[in-house]
Amino acid sequence: MRKRLEVKEGGFSLGRAEVPVAVVALIWVAVAIFVLVTPEEARVPVAIVLGLVLAGGLYFVKMMIFNREVFETEPSGGDAVHLDPEPVD
Repeated sequence: MRKRLEVKEGGFSLGRAEVPVAVVALIWVAVAIFVLVTPEEARVPVAIVLGLVLAGGLYFVKMMIFNREVFETEPSGGDAVHLDPEPVD
């Protein structure tokens, strides 16, 4: 999906480092989750998080089946925050 999005001039890009950064981030998240869910006291919070992840996954599947076009377009620029505001007189 990322490759189909429009590249804007002056926008942030990791360039060739994008894939390695993404892989390292996924490994970091996996290790952090492992450390957080392994204690015995974490059973109830883990069950809550798994329920939320399951609900999010079901919503994603629903969108893939019934409203797939939202994944193929960028959001409109109407709510965009501009970092270079025009000077106020």
